[in-house]
Amino acid sequence: MKPLEFDMEKLTTFSPLQKMHGSYVREILPACTSLDRQPFEILDLSASTPVAQGSERRVYLHPYNQHFLLKVLHRTNAKGLKKNEKWHVRFTRGGIYRGFFTEFSECVTVTARINSKNQPLPIARIAGVTSTSLGMGLMVEKIVDENGAIAPNLKQVVAAHGFTAELRKMLDVFFVALADAHVVYNDVGLSNIACGRNASGTKGLYLVDGFGSRQLVPVYTWSKSLNRRRLERKYTEMLQKIDSVHARDEVRLLAVESSG
Repeated sequence: MKPLEFDMEKLTTFSPLQKMHGSYVREILPACTSLDRQPFEILDLSASTPVAQGSERRVYLHPYNQHFLLKVLHRTNAKGLKKNEKWHVRFTRGGIYRGFFTEFSECVTVTARINSKNQPLPIARIAGVTSTSLGMGLMVEKIVDENGAIAPNLKQVVAAHGFTAELRKMLDVFFVALADAHVVYNDVGLSNIACGRNASGTKGLYLVDGFGSRQLVPVYTWSKSLNRRRLERKYTEMLQKIDSVHARDEVRLLAVESSG
């Protein structure tokens, strides 16, 4: 039997796919295909600087794919993460990587639900997990600004430009979209929402962290109406915090002006 032969040039310019998603193939495929790399190689992040970080995870640029970021746990904080886990979490699979399971599961569930309605996804998409020199990493979609850099979160946008009426309207529409898509959003706050374009070039607000069920009894995954009411309550609380911060800033500004 004659072995199969492939023309790599033809494979990377597959005409039916280009006709349907021409821009996607031109922009995404060259960044994802590299003949001199192994598909499951360990990505070296030893010389990389985090572009963002929280109490549990650091975020890095993907070494050779401009469309992805890598979320990696603090290796030095791994014991602390395990020690601070709730008692029921210690009996679940995944250990300190349970958060990866939570986000990935939520992304798969929401994607399946949204795709059937042909609607844009309100969360940053997750490509999977990969090995890095700093431990296992969660490979996630990079939301970018108009210049291709990492998009600012809403906390940064509000700090720079204020909480404008236009931004408030965008947030209203965004939270309705989260509720309609039945996204379980735990850590409701401006820092977890990015304002920019996704890998497909669609501009909007995107949830980049803090999503997925963390409850012992996952009632919000079971009931869309309960999840909607919870989102509405959390959103109202977030708006109240923003208003209170602005009020304090105005008082502080008036005090400075009067003293001057």
